[in-house]
Amino acid sequence: QNGKDFPKAPISSCSTCVSYQCIDWTVGSSANAAREADFLAKTGQKVYFGVGSYSGQAGSGGLCYRITTNSIDRDLIVQIVNYGSDVPNGNVDLQVGDGGFGLYDACTAESTKMPQFGGLRSAWGNTYGGVSTRAACSNLPPYPICGNSPADSMVNLCQFSFDKGFRTNGNGNPTIKSICQVACPSQLVAATGIHRSDEKNSLFVCNNNKNPSGGALTKTMDCAKPSFGWPNNVPGTTYAGYSAVIPCRRDGFTRVNKMASSGVSAKP
Repeated sequence: QNGKDFPKAPISSCSTCVSYQCIDWTVGSSANAAREADFLAKTGQKVYFGVGSYSGQAGSGGLCYRITTNSIDRDLIVQIVNYGSDVPNGNVDLQVGDGGFGLYDACTAESTKMPQFGGLRSAWGNTYGGVSTRAACSNLPPYPICGNSPADSMVNLCQFSFDKGFRTNGNGNPTIKSICQVACPSQLVAATGIHRSDEKNSLFVCNNNKNPSGGALTKTMDCAKPSFGWPNNVPGTTYAGYSAVIPCRRDGFTRVNKMASSGVSAKP
């Protein structure tokens, strides 16, 4: 089930089996930093890891894309875990600390009786893009209602996005200079629980398949279980045991089963 689909559930319950986004998927999280360090040690490549949706790419669910932008200091490798019908064609919508709810809001009690976070919706800023200034990050609820990870407060994750160029000119969006499909690093697969067996590229770099984009790297955070958390939504074929994204419980870190973890894996 999805956190946004429980209008009658008790707001205080932390034991009810409801699914949400995982906070450690967010770009800049401590878990992603550990995954990135492991990937660097094994491949020599320094990248940011993240998850999101890729508009206009119907078959992209579960695949990974390497992205170069005009404002971020290194490339990103982003795994597609969600589908956003409200995302303009050619854009990648990246999970960022308070990136904006978009169509759904499983974060606050103003949209669901079982939100992942407490506090008022107004603290999260604009429906698309979230808060407009770094200072406004301080108004966010730091942790989910049912748990916390001091290294990954929503305040810190929001500030990271301003500091590292994921927000430009206040709350603008980076331009995607190039994008290509690459192999999904095992560090990301271990975090999300999904692994396509029909990846077209077995490498982590673009080589001759780098495509100019001109699209934008937009922002999202709706706290809801992503679209590709349902196996029937996943296009293509997957490896056994990796058929769908494994979402988190209300604390934002505990997986709904043990297929995926927030740690790093044994190989790139």
